[in-house]
Amino acid sequence: MKKSKSMERKDLVVNGVSVRRHERYPAYMAEDVKKTGLPIYSRKDRSTGGAAARLQSMSQRRKSGKPVEAEEEVKGWYRVQNGYVPLYER
Repeated sequence: MKKSKSMERKDLVVNGVSVRRHERYPAYMAEDVKKTGLPIYSRKDRSTGGAAARLQSMSQRRKSGKPVEAEEEVKGWYRVQNGYVPLYER
């Protein structure tokens, strides 16, 4: 089975830490995410406003017509079922 572009494994380097992407899911590994020192948000944090409300995932950015550029920095992480996804400034 051919992997789609979104499922290709792309590891990130955040704050000097290599963050590994999960082999089967489009999410990053908790062990590495916690080492970055960036805030980790949950659904509750995102719905109440504040700093988390100003951040968007890659898919939210793509849908809004402003895809994430290669040089943009990860500002936080959002917990999903099988790991964490990076969040970027709007």
